[in-house]
Amino acid sequence: MSRNQLPASLPITVGDSFYKRIVHDISGADWARLARLEPTFKDLIFEGFSTRIDKLARLVRQPRVETRLCRLLRTDALFFELVMDLWAEAQLLLLSFVEMLDPGFLLEHWIELKDLIGPERFLACLILTDRLEDPNVLEKFDERFWDRDLELGTLDLLLPTAAVWRELAADYPKVVESFEQCLWSAAKVVPPPPPAPAEDRPDRRQLRREQERRARVEARLEQSEGEKRKVEEDLKQVRAEAEALRGRLAQVEQEQQRRLEDELARERARWFQRYRAVDTAEQESYRSAIKGLDDLLNKADRALQLQAAADEQYGLVEEVARRLLRIEFYLQEMERIQAESLVVHVEVNRVRQAMEAEKERILRLPGSERLTSGREPLPTADPWRRRLRFLEQSPLSLAKLAKLKALLEQLEELQLLPDIHLLTEAVAQKERQIQERIYQQFQPAQPAAARGRPLSLDELVAGGQSRRYDLYVDGYNILLQLDLGQSAKDPRALAELRESLIARMVAKGRLFRKVFLVFDGIDGSRDRQGNVDIIYSDKHHGINADAIIIDALKKRRDQNSLLVTADREIIEATQQRVFGIIAPLHFYSLLFDLAPPEPGSPRPSAAFFNPGKV
Repeated sequence: MSRNQLPASLPITVGDSFYKRIVHDISGADWARLARLEPTFKDLIFEGFSTRIDKLARLVRQPRVETRLCRLLRTDALFFELVMDLWAEAQLLLLSFVEMLDPGFLLEHWIELKDLIGPERFLACLILTDRLEDPNVLEKFDERFWDRDLELGTLDLLLPTAAVWRELAADYPKVVESFEQCLWSAAKVVPPPPPAPAEDRPDRRQLRREQERRARVEARLEQSEGEKRKVEEDLKQVRAEAEALRGRLAQVEQEQQRRLEDELARERARWFQRYRAVDTAEQESYRSAIKGLDDLLNKADRALQLQAAADEQYGLVEEVARRLLRIEFYLQEMERIQAESLVVHVEVNRVRQAMEAEKERILRLPGSERLTSGREPLPTADPWRRRLRFLEQSPLSLAKLAKLKALLEQLEELQLLPDIHLLTEAVAQKERQIQERIYQQFQPAQPAAARGRPLSLDELVAGGQSRRYDLYVDGYNILLQLDLGQSAKDPRALAELRESLIARMVAKGRLFRKVFLVFDGIDGSRDRQGNVDIIYSDKHHGINADAIIIDALKKRRDQNSLLVTADREIIEATQQRVFGIIAPLHFYSLLFDLAPPEPGSPRPSAAFFNPGKV
């Protein structure tokens, strides 16, 4: 806070005691000098009193004048700045004392300095020395700031100075005497001689303040003029809009009146028409109309008779439509069977294909549009979902479903297909049906005899102990146990199953410390996805997947590994090197989150050789 800002911005309430102290500390002669320099303030302060220069010094002590001075100090920032300059001249020694204090010393002895100097004068000194710009100083203010408790401890601040002064007075009495004379003479502030008249030597500061005040007034006037012009423009626009609305209202009223009159005229004519007399010419025209209608009715009867004969010869459209409806119901039932049954009888597929072919043939016949014309559409399932439900439950379909899922994700982002969540659910259901059907084909191998209580893989994974072990998986040993039916002849079926197994293994790899997924290959290669190493053997060098797994396990010095295989050769060669052997059936169900084949049947367990180490 600077001296041109009012104390009202302080974090405490500044009362009248502060302003009264400022007024009392300035001599009457200084107030008279200020009145001569600032005629504007002179008129405000001494209104109703004699403004003779020789009386101004005494009038300052009048209660009414003192109240006006306090009010101006509280509200006028410019007047507050001028008065603070006068107070600084009057209290120069006190101001010099506060200004020479170190900021840290001032904060540490805040209460003692305030009580010693007085809270009002202490605040004035802080304002004039710009100490209030320090946030640490502002934090010291509280509601007890105005309480003054001058105790003996308050004078402790002067003890070092008093001791030095006492020693100096004893050693150099003449110097001390001369200093005291200078001190008291400096304390008596003599007012400077009155300045020359304003017309002879103008005060530059006063001129600058007048110019600033005039500039502020002109800026306010210009702002007011701009606001006035804007209000006038708004008023003009509102008046134009009101005039347009009045014209539109008059037009609507005229249109409404015209419509009302026209409607009344039509209604009046209709009522009078009922009572108009019928002449002979009109009666003759009615007889002619009756004769024409009779001829048309006879022709209609003849047409219906011909149609009845055609129906007997070629069959009724309604009967054909009714039978088509029954075929549609049967097709929907077969669609449900395809979607929900694991095994579909071959005769169901044969009959379904025959029904669809016959339905398409009938709908291509001439005049078949009459089968659906004027009737509610036959209940048909969504064509995409129907094709999904009739999709063959074979490993080859997994790739198609994967591509369809990717396509559906893109369509969902573009929001081009309504009810896309129904298709997504149908794809997920079909994928699960295929996996469950594959799961049904497993023939679980008999695990080697386990020492101690066998532990299930579910227990090992649920407890988090599986992350301690490396996992070796004989990939084709799992896949080749499947009964793929006709798909077994297609090499793409095995490739699709292999890619599906790799994807699920990468997704579940976090359950183990590291995973080695081994397949029989041709040239030998190695790939890594996450913590899963995908290894293909080198057929050209006579190395197969079994040899890679056996060699890797024999090189290990610990038993912190798990083996997934049903191959007796691998089990017999490595059973002393692994912690446990997992049945392919159990491992496959873990990868694909599948339930047991039969409701209520337990999930197959994997036998572990050292259950005590878990």
